[in-house]
Amino acid sequence: MRIVAHVISYVIHPSLMPFLGILALLQTYHYTFPEALYYRIIILVVSGTYLLPLLATTIIYKIGYISSIKMVKSEDRKTPFLLTAIFFYFTAQILKSVEAIPLLYIYLMAASVTVFIQLTALGKYKISAHTAGIAGLMTLLTIMHLQGGNLSIHWLGGGYLIMGLVGWSRLFLQAHTQTEVFLGYLSGMVPLVIFVFIF
Repeated sequence: MRIVAHVISYVIHPSLMPFLGILALLQTYHYTFPEALYYRIIILVVSGTYLLPLLATTIIYKIGYISSIKMVKSEDRKTPFLLTAIFFYFTAQILKSVEAIPLLYIYLMAASVTVFIQLTALGKYKISAHTAGIAGLMTLLTIMHLQGGNLSIHWLGGGYLIMGLVGWSRLFLQAHTQTEVFLGYLSGMVPLVIFVFIF
């Protein structure tokens, strides 16, 4: 079971969730903008939400600013999370210009707030980034479904099953407490719901 928990944690990694969410949006609303813009958005999102945070984390690890690239310790998360929140924010600001799909901007802005919440809570809780990431993605897919998206209820149900398995894997591996897993779900869902109501 430990191998299964590790596989779930690696495959459903929080760093991949922003890209998967944006990809789902682009696939659903691709008819609203030129194909060339599609690939520009993909490159922007991969760079701003994955490559740049990964590069920044690797650099500060190499210079000895953090003790582990896996950021097991709470103190190791502070600078990488701050930089990630900043990268997410500026990527969202660029995507704000794509008026045909406002959820692009809203989703990444909510993601930046989620990371910031995790950062500010580090003094007391090491909130699960895994559960926050999958919760944000599933909230986005649910919103898209409610807005008439083409995602079937069966796929949505499967996604929520995976969301539960992610929480189980983090608890099984003793990477987080029940409170930290729950706060992860909450911090992934609530900011996006609030941003959708605001915008």
